[in-house]
Amino acid sequence: MKKPEQLAGLEEMLCRAANIKVASLKSPSKVQKIVDVRHTLWCIAYDHLGLAYAQIALYYNRDATTIMYGAKRMRGSQLVSTLIVNIRAKKPELLENVLKEPGDDWGEI
Repeated sequence: MKKPEQLAGLEEMLCRAANIKVASLKSPSKVQKIVDVRHTLWCIAYDHLGLAYAQIALYYNRDATTIMYGAKRMRGSQLVSTLIVNIRAKKPELLENVLKEPGDDWGEI
């Protein structure tokens, strides 16, 4: 399944800022810095890109409840709020809703 361009762009931006490899987001690493970036990405993907937890789970080889926990953990954090403001200022296209129309679902999953 192809990952939405916005999600790939967010991955690159967050990983570059945190100085970690994009591949580490899919890894089982429990290094706090990687976990924080991973959970932040999931939060933004759900809250701002319109991706479902189950869809995010497929991209990152995780259970949907793991995605829910990670997104909830970061939701409302100062880190996420600051990132959203900065992304909107520098690359607003990365926060465009992935779903083309309200009735559009996940496509071919």
